[in-house]
Amino acid sequence: DASSGADAAAKPEPFAREAKHFTEVRLLNRDVHIVPEGTDKYNNLFCTVRTPDGADLAEALAGNGLARCVDWSLAMITAGASKLRAAEKAAKQHRRCVWRDYVPPPPNPNSLVGKNFVGVVVEVASGDSIVVADAETDAERRVTMSSIRAPRLGNERRGIKPEPWAHEAKEFLRARCVGKTVKVSMEYVRKIPTANGGTAGTAGGNGAEAPGITLEMGTVMLPTDQLKGDDGSAATKDTGIAELNVAEMLVLRGLATVVRHRNDDDERSLRYDDLVQAEQRAIKGKKGIQNKDKPAPVHHVNDVSANAQKSRQILPFLQRAGRSHAIVDYVLSGHRLKLSVPKEGAIVAFAIAGVRCPRGDEPGAAEAYRFVRRACCQRDCEIEVEAVDKVGTFLGTLTYGGTAGGGGGQGSAKATTHGLDLGVELLRRGLATLHDSYDPRRRSNGEALVAAQDAAKRARVGAWVDWSPEKEAADEAAKEAAARGGAEGADGAEGAGHVRSGPAELCELGVTEVVGAGRFFCQRATGGDRAAWLHSQLQTLSPNVSRVGFEPRKGTLVAGRFTGDDEWYRAVVVSVEGQRGSVDEAYVVHYRDFGNGERLPRERLAPLAPELASTPPLAHLCVLSHVAFAKGDRARDAEALFASLVSGGGATDARIDRRFAAPDAPWDPDASPEWHVTLGGDLGTARDGVAEGADDESVNAAMVAAGLARVDRRSARDPVAAHLVDAQERARRERRGMWEYGDVDSDDDEEERPKAPGAWGRRR
Repeated sequence: DASSGADAAAKPEPFAREAKHFTEVRLLNRDVHIVPEGTDKYNNLFCTVRTPDGADLAEALAGNGLARCVDWSLAMITAGASKLRAAEKAAKQHRRCVWRDYVPPPPNPNSLVGKNFVGVVVEVASGDSIVVADAETDAERRVTMSSIRAPRLGNERRGIKPEPWAHEAKEFLRARCVGKTVKVSMEYVRKIPTANGGTAGTAGGNGAEAPGITLEMGTVMLPTDQLKGDDGSAATKDTGIAELNVAEMLVLRGLATVVRHRNDDDERSLRYDDLVQAEQRAIKGKKGIQNKDKPAPVHHVNDVSANAQKSRQILPFLQRAGRSHAIVDYVLSGHRLKLSVPKEGAIVAFAIAGVRCPRGDEPGAAEAYRFVRRACCQRDCEIEVEAVDKVGTFLGTLTYGGTAGGGGGQGSAKATTHGLDLGVELLRRGLATLHDSYDPRRRSNGEALVAAQDAAKRARVGAWVDWSPEKEAADEAAKEAAARGGAEGADGAEGAGHVRSGPAELCELGVTEVVGAGRFFCQRATGGDRAAWLHSQLQTLSPNVSRVGFEPRKGTLVAGRFTGDDEWYRAVVVSVEGQRGSVDEAYVVHYRDFGNGERLPRERLAPLAPELASTPPLAHLCVLSHVAFAKGDRARDAEALFASLVSGGGATDARIDRRFAAPDAPWDPDASPEWHVTLGGDLGTARDGVAEGADDESVNAAMVAAGLARVDRRSARDPVAAHLVDAQERARRERRGMWEYGDVDSDDDEEERPKAPGAWGRRR
């Protein structure tokens, strides 16, 4: 038995004798050519052996199925491992020797091989992830580089510190890739589960679920003719290479490491062997991460973007500096950005002085945001600071697109020349307008801004597509008339200057929450891009997000996890219930992009990033125009009918008849509405800022016709409300609703008007 056990232990592996015989026949007692490649940790020498006829023995063994490729030793081959990989692949296909039972894997559903595209790098998300705008579809796609891992940037909101060399990896990609055209070869999809193994759904509750976070992995090739300095000239001159693998550039400089895959794992970079060789060169050269004896650089940055006091403290330094070099970190809106100023070691919020772009769900906001993002995001620029506003945002001019001179990495002084003024470019394209109080004489580029806006008007582009001199004159006359009417103070609070001047506007609105009869929250249908962006940013939060130092109080802007779909939305804390730390602790929140609210425990709240908190609410508090609703028992009937009329869930044609300042607390039952609107029906026109025509199919008319609302006294003689008066007369004759027992006292029902200002002019 002992001898049989020893024989079993000494039994060779399948095809071991055949492999030995194959080698003996070709090498024994013959002259061979040996190329030393490297040694392992036990000082075993690894070589490439060539037979007398010049054939590579390893390639011959792999091609005949008598050997397998091993990743860790393939990295030693100076000539590359592509031939060995190809020989092994041929042996698998023909099922030779050790591959006699080989079964090709089923088609990989995660494979993206062949789905290649060319685009421009818009943003660097991390040291190994970039956002590329597809040249054909113009859609932005996030691409994570295959088979490498760069140090993580961390997350201040979650209390996670950045890993060493993370900043250098991201800055390397930013300096070399942003704004450049690249070729992307997609390879596979990797799904990363969330902390709770759960899913990331959609805002608003459509119920769609996608497990975890999906990353699209690929190889990014950067043409050398777009590189400057050592990267481009050396690659073209010494090797004749026309394009470089960005992932290989990172690994070679010690700014990323190569992921070790299993031998049977096909989800890897198609240039994996090149990456492994680059890592070996970085280890020998002790580059970056691979140098354990050299500490990583330490970066100290003072973020004053959300601190007005600190912003005022560094204002004199920026003003004295004149034109300062900066880097655009984020684009918050068309005219508002977040900048890094290396010379001051500060991150600041910056806005173009005198220029305003549409924001939130306003028409044209998405176009302005897209233009500035594509032109400026993560680019070098020059700023000239003039002042700082009360919330700590610096105001001034920004020049981009110039040629940069001087040093290389962040922190070096750069001089940009012959750049473009961002304010002028926005105005020239009709993506922005000058503030009404703008005085061109107070700024050096004032005349250029005025000239750019006049050119956009004449070309009728962007916001000026319907512009005409006659309409502009009529608008000015209407504003003057409104100002004179406000000075008379005939209508109390309206005469105190709280009405926002502006013409009636035809648009599409989506009702998101009904809070009473004719009282509701809505979103503009044109704000879908901004809502989708907010949703995608919020869903990156983990349910186990760090809450160190997070103390939500009344009025705090937070991220709330809605109990209806377990997703994150922007919210404001309305009130705090129970003792902090007790089982009764709860927070009543108002979801500022939808208008609804609920009571949440502390673990369903998380801190909100400044760039998300600065975006205005997407939901607007509205009431139906020209009508007053029944009270008492019929109020419930009115609310039920109104809810049924707007319950379709889609966008509805609407006309905004009047605008007021947004209330500070829209969740307050007594809050004054921001918009007075007419919903549905044939809304006629809004010629010269005056609404004309409508029909009985509007929601306003339906409520009046049912006898659950009446025409407001002040609107009875308004031509716009003529169809409502007709509907009211029909309801009166047919004794519907409130008219069942005859006329009602008109003094009891009046249209909601803004509340009179309280102390210090504040509104509820």
